[in-house]
Amino acid sequence: MKTLFILLWSSAACAATLQLDNATTLLDGSLFTAGTLYKGVFQLNGGGPLGTATTFVENIALGAGTGFAPGLDDFAVGIYTIGPNPALPLAIWQAAGRFALTVNPGNVSSIISQNFQAGSLFAFDFEFLTNLPPGETPASFAFQIYDANVTTLLYDFAFDITASTVTPVPEPALAIPAALALAALAYRRRR
Repeated sequence: MKTLFILLWSSAACAATLQLDNATTLLDGSLFTAGTLYKGVFQLNGGGPLGTATTFVENIALGAGTGFAPGLDDFAVGIYTIGPNPALPLAIWQAAGRFALTVNPGNVSSIISQNFQAGSLFAFDFEFLTNLPPGETPASFAFQIYDANVTTLLYDFAFDITASTVTPVPEPALAIPAALALAALAYRRRR
């Protein structure tokens, strides 16, 4: 089952969680399966020529799976930072790992890929920050899973944000309580 939780959004920021588990059907009709070797690809693409955007990815959970150190077929291009220790061999899979992808007018795309062996789930939190002039094309964060040979795209998720719109829109069951909470907070501040 694929789950997207929208935790917070404002005119220029959004935080969410993406989660796949062993019931998630992939694009080829197979299930996301524990023990299978996959390649995870995280990508941030810039929108228009004037905007900047950064995506922070953290709290990566492999559900008893295993992350592998970058191999010769893995890549990291564009503006990116890996922490807390960029020298650790596991790179993005390190304990308490966090990484950031950034785009700006001089750098239109940032990408990191690394292999992992699936566990019972795959989840991560991401925070998307952007500074777009009005009317500018939104930046887009994407996450893909490929087979280990990178010949078949198995999962594709894209997330766009503009100064006034966040997509994909959360389920109404999530959006209504969030909207009510924000309205109550705004009302309390006026009093």
